Amino acid sequence: ERMREILAGFAVIGGGHTRLLSPAGMVLGDADASLLGQRMPGDEVDALLQRLALGQTVTRRAHSTVFGAAALETYVPFSIGKSTETFALAVVVPEAHVLASARRMLLVIAALGVIGAGLLCATAFIVLRRLVLAPLAGVVSVSNAIAGGQLDNRITLDREDELGTLLGAMSRMQGRIKDFVSAQLDMARRHEAGETGHRIDETAFPGGYAELARATNALVADQIAVTDEAIGLLAEYAVGDLRRDMRELPGDKAAITEALRTAKRNLTAINDEILRLSAAAGHGDFTARGDERRFQH
Repeated sequence: ERMREILAGFAVIGGGHTRLLSPAGMVLGDADASLLGQRMPGDEVDALLQRLALGQTVTRRAHSTVFGAAALETYVPFSIGKSTETFALAVVVPEAHVLASARRMLLVIAALGVIGAGLLCATAFIVLRRLVLAPLAGVVSVSNAIAGGQLDNRITLDREDELGTLLGAMSRMQGRIKDFVSAQLDMARRHEAGETGHRIDETAFPGGYAELARATNALVADQIAVTDEAIGLLAEYAVGDLRRDMRELPGDKAAITEALRTAKRNLTAINDEILRLSAAAGHGDFTARGDERRFQH
């Protein structure tokens, strides 16, 4: 609606009007309000868009719903910024007015139309840049910051258009990631303080975040379970109960299994030596000695 008001403010020779087309042929601005937001009617629209995409200025004859008669439409292609998509600004003039003028006047009208189109292109670029490109650059900046791990970005929610909706979604995403990171750091601090039973509240997060919380809790629980099992076996070994072995652990954790089995073998060997020396002493042989070569340190 704002674009339509801007285009309507430009007077075109012969009572004509202007039209703004999107790269897909959608009418963004026109004197006929019923065309706004619709694809431009006609069988030759695709051919017109192809020529505009090649950077060609196109003039064609078509029926105008505004004039109720035939009109000449001159389309001038233009791009916004570094975009590769091509918009088009058209000057629509009644054919009757054009035919009523001499060829020399027709050339003057065409020249003025091109100049006016150039001015309208400049105006449209300025308006689109202010309304779309500048806010979009801010959205991209915030996205890059979040992707880089910066979660304290100030996102201003002062728009009610599509960009405002996008900024709102990004603000919620940033808050969700920040909450999840905070929950992980809190669990790390509590475990460091000895609260090894603390877990992340999985119900506080939706969807994939809840799955991550469950996976993190499961990983922590597994590590603590292995540690508790190893400590329990060591406690049994310390009081001379050498009946149980450490279960086989996968991957790098197999080092824990091997360490406990080595401890059990050494304690068993020491126990056997003590029993051998005790038996010898019980038989009156006090010359028996322990085999130092079986042990280290």
